[in-house]
Amino acid sequence: MINYSELSSHDDTYCILGIIVNRGQGKKIFQFARRIGFSKANCLLGEGRSSRSNRILEFLALDEVDKEVILLGVKSQQGQEMLSKLEKEFNFDKPNKGIAFMMPVSYPGTFDREYVPESPYVNVMIILNENVADDFGNFVQEHGFSGLTMIKARGAASIIHPLMGIQVESAKVVAMMIVPRSKMEHLIYLVSQRFNLATENTGVLAVQPISRLVGIVQDEKDDLSMNPSAPEPIIKQMVVALVPHGSAEEYLHNVKKLGVSGSTIIHSRLANLSPNSEGLLPIGIDAEEDMVITLASHELASKIRHELSRQTFENQVEKPYAFSFPVIRTEGIRAEGFGE
Repeated sequence: MINYSELSSHDDTYCILGIIVNRGQGKKIFQFARRIGFSKANCLLGEGRSSRSNRILEFLALDEVDKEVILLGVKSQQGQEMLSKLEKEFNFDKPNKGIAFMMPVSYPGTFDREYVPESPYVNVMIILNENVADDFGNFVQEHGFSGLTMIKARGAASIIHPLMGIQVESAKVVAMMIVPRSKMEHLIYLVSQRFNLATENTGVLAVQPISRLVGIVQDEKDDLSMNPSAPEPIIKQMVVALVPHGSAEEYLHNVKKLGVSGSTIIHSRLANLSPNSEGLLPIGIDAEEDMVITLASHELASKIRHELSRQTFENQVEKPYAFSFPVIRTEGIRAEGFGE
């Protein structure tokens, strides 16, 4: 398997393998990933909603489940094999066991301008103020959308624009929903209208393609047909920079001069899956990281990745790095100039 730093290589195509499981199952995923050759993984803590509405669970407040979101870098040609192994090992083909998916990584020389769909699903990511998180969860579930995972985050407006004359909510949530392409536009319309994404400082939405997926609870009514021969334009890139914990501010000050106007910061844990030098522990020591997400034009994304490759941080455990997800759809006033 590969390290994240290899995701900037142009010699092959890569993807991020994402795994969402109930809190406490992450250690088993790490151990399995190590056995099949992975050396690094990132883990985010989130909260999920049950995949199907259940009035009794809602009344007892048991419809919300703590989640772990695990991210691994892998060559695209090996990704499908990894998904099959995960599905078999952790019974992802059964309800409520977890899901695993592949998201393509974009960089110059690959599909940095257009993407040929490989699956009938997409990942819809919405960044909202934390105070509307519960309202958002209830709203999308009431409209028939399931499989929501929300991750706590913070906005970077006060870092990038410290003298701005308006109040901006710093506490954010990053909501992730994997939905059929046939439902994507309806979800975007509902969320945009209900949460006023056309108004500044309310939220931003971005859609990334999913290339492979296992573990999703399929609705028989879902239209999963697709035209694989029709390429989609990639309108922006979502740059994900991983820097040492506490270094997000320094990183953002460095890339502000490139034209970055907004970012979102998530706390992440980097798991070293290699045994320690004495061989006493099955998994190495973890490091805390800041995951900084920036929606950017193609040109700016390339500049950000280059700038980060030149940076060093006082408390870094390993070299910081960045990769990009292709974005095929955006919504929200910030999306129009976000990171331009």
